[in-house]
Amino acid sequence: MVMIKWIPQSLVFFIICGFLTICKADSFYQENGWYYFERKDYAMSAKYYEEALNENPDDNNSLLLVGWAYFKLERYEEALMAFEMLEKRDKNSFDTLEGIGWSTFKLMDFKKSLEIFESMHKKDKNHTGTIEGLAYNHFKLGNLDEAKKYLNTALKKTPKSVDSNIIMGYVAFAEKDYPLSIQYFKKALDLSEKPDPDTLTAIGNVYLSDKDYNTADLWFYKGLMADSKHPGATAGKINLVYIKSSVMSEISQYFTEGNYDQAVEACNKVEQNYPNWAEVQAAKGWAQFKKENYTEAKAAFEKGLELNRFSYDSYDGLGWSLLKLGERKEATRAFEKSLELYPGYFSSEAGLKELKDSVQ
Repeated sequence: MVMIKWIPQSLVFFIICGFLTICKADSFYQENGWYYFERKDYAMSAKYYEEALNENPDDNNSLLLVGWAYFKLERYEEALMAFEMLEKRDKNSFDTLEGIGWSTFKLMDFKKSLEIFESMHKKDKNHTGTIEGLAYNHFKLGNLDEAKKYLNTALKKTPKSVDSNIIMGYVAFAEKDYPLSIQYFKKALDLSEKPDPDTLTAIGNVYLSDKDYNTADLWFYKGLMADSKHPGATAGKINLVYIKSSVMSEISQYFTEGNYDQAVEACNKVEQNYPNWAEVQAAKGWAQFKKENYTEAKAAFEKGLELNRFSYDSYDGLGWSLLKLGERKEATRAFEKSLELYPGYFSSEAGLKELKDSVQ
């Protein structure tokens, strides 16, 4: 599911509303409610607006803002209740309709949300929040052409909208335009305040679909760095393990049998389908190493590192190949790099030990 971190385009309304509230406020609770809302402490803001409503249940401004505070706290059912209560008092309130539209969107009632935004669009065809609401709901309902139409309009109005770029990335992904999809996702990351695990994982899934597995692995890793329990990034890593084990099974069998000529041939076949997969180069490097073709092994490991500079196995293989070729300084650097990536890796430690022992 696409997780939208959307901040209502009616934020300008909040600023104006907050200014009026402070100027005209007859309530300590209203003033503090806006104070905390403006500072993004939505829990405290909700608390004060609740007190304001206890003091004056007919205060529509407090009811609207407590709804948005609930929304920002992801308490979407309560937000919707507040907005619907306000709609009964004023059916023509644009801000109330927008609150209902986004709350129903978050509650995954996309048809109802779309109806709300369509009704708003009839009243104001230039309202950015409405246009985004139409785009996001059409995307969720699978209407990609409509989603793109409204997204293009929204991005012209607000090119720095994180969520519009995210949804545009998903639309391009659905259409298998992988470079464009990655472009939108990366722009969303650049615009975000902090790394978003959903977007990082989405980029991983694009590379996965494009069969660029080592790059996919890198982005899934970034997703897990942002959220160690992220289900999408975890699923991506598991999927990679499955793909690797199934595709590499023939190569592994030849290694087990000691048939390294066949292993090299199998690697070449896999490389034709997966030219950007670093692990294939590493497997080919080790097969050539076992055949004592150290120059060819070195070339394969170096190619693997061009594809994935974080492969400790490739650095280790490069170290052993260089050691056999008598390039001791380069071998030492390769083993040390392998150990930076995988502290305590026994093969690289053994390589450094052999280099040291051979001097004595």
